[in-house]
Amino acid sequence: MTESGLVRAVAAAVTAVPGLRPAQSIGPAGPSWLPRPGSDGVELTPGLVTVRVVARALPLPPLLTAAERGIRAALAGTALEGAALRLVVCGLDAAAFTKVTPITPP
Repeated sequence: MTESGLVRAVAAAVTAVPGLRPAQSIGPAGPSWLPRPGSDGVELTPGLVTVRVVARALPLPPLLTAAERGIRAALAGTALEGAALRLVVCGLDAAAFTKVTPITPP
């Protein structure tokens, strides 16, 4: 799978979790901690996959657990299968304070 295909698969895994969405890219290349254009908040580096998300619901722990499961499934069979995974909640949508999304525990 190509890198862009893997980025799309990881972003789709996050989108599949009710209450989360991938963070939007915020601009051209800058400091390494900023998302890159077209990356949908996904950064792939050797040994580390960083995914920036925006929470649209609470509580966070079950949402992040569900995202991790989906991302791990997307990474299965790729060179990044055993990579460390860093989920960064970089935004909290105002709707999160009015709705709680039930997530089935793992």
